[in-house]
Amino acid sequence: MKKKSWYYLGAALLAVVGIVLFFVLPSFAPKGTYENLIENSSFELLDNQGMPKGWYTESYAGAGHTLFQVSDGMEGAGVFIENFGPNDARFAQTVSVSPDTLYHLHGYIQSSADGGRGANLSIGGLYAFSSSMYDTQGEWQEVSLYGRTGKNQRAVTVFARLGGYSGEATGTARFDNITLNRVDSIPAGFYEVPWYSEVVQAPVENKGEHTSAILLILLGLLYSGIFYLVLFYLRKRKELLQPNEISAHRSLWALGGIIAAGGILRLVIAHIIPGYGVDIGCFTGWGTQFTQTGPANFYQFYENYGGHCDYPPGYILILGAMGYIGKFLGGLSGLLVKMPPIFADLILCILIFTEGK
Repeated sequence: MKKKSWYYLGAALLAVVGIVLFFVLPSFAPKGTYENLIENSSFELLDNQGMPKGWYTESYAGAGHTLFQVSDGMEGAGVFIENFGPNDARFAQTVSVSPDTLYHLHGYIQSSADGGRGANLSIGGLYAFSSSMYDTQGEWQEVSLYGRTGKNQRAVTVFARLGGYSGEATGTARFDNITLNRVDSIPAGFYEVPWYSEVVQAPVENKGEHTSAILLILLGLLYSGIFYLVLFYLRKRKELLQPNEISAHRSLWALGGIIAAGGILRLVIAHIIPGYGVDIGCFTGWGTQFTQTGPANFYQFYENYGGHCDYPPGYILILGAMGYIGKFLGGLSGLLVKMPPIFADLILCILIFTEGK
């Protein structure tokens, strides 16, 4: 064989080996090993203002109430937050994620904080918090938060935070080595927290900011008209004034019609109008979390891993039942958590009729 042919054969073999290694080696990677999605997770890269690249800052109380700066970290640089008064301040970064996927938010905190939720890692727009760190005695503490994204979710905002929603804190906190990785499972002792809300608030335009109120008024008038027509029909036949078996039978049919109309109207309103986002978000979150922890560990979960639950056990059991139904249907929706009060209203109407006649 000619010398030149050996070169061609060698080049072909190298190409084949390269292709094999490119496609085969990834399959031997350790299961559950995924890249860190946080940009500049160690805060070493700075912009022209001396702040960490890829991060931005937010403060609930506004400028002048909090100090944000780059400071000493575990090894090299880290970030520092000081709240001069009760505040919710954070370094934030929005990250692209995959839908319906389990993630692990991890980092280190050194804090001398007081009140509220202390220092923590959390997810923006939700009551999803890691353990709260208060006085760590100058030591760096490791914190973790596991959560699953929604079915159509493509982004999540990560907070390195001093304070929280309805949990403002004072003092100082340092953060370093913040990572966000996809994982396949959760270790013992941790829970999966929803990193999404089923409630989607439509953007409000200036001309349509009162649309919901107008719609409620129109639907209320429609229902009142139906009620008046039924009442007028019964009065015309004098069946409300002369009770007997026939009129009672027809009254029950009339009551059934009114309740059916009211129920359908409530369902239409519940579907069209999303409701107050904070409340619906809490209800869907509590119902979903109930299916993860069960009744025995429900409140313990919020005590240990952050979050917010200020309802007593009674209604939580109802939301938990809705959570299991939602799990069977593919997810607990805002409409589903509205069903118990809708049915309660209809039952109350029947009780008023039966006890008041």
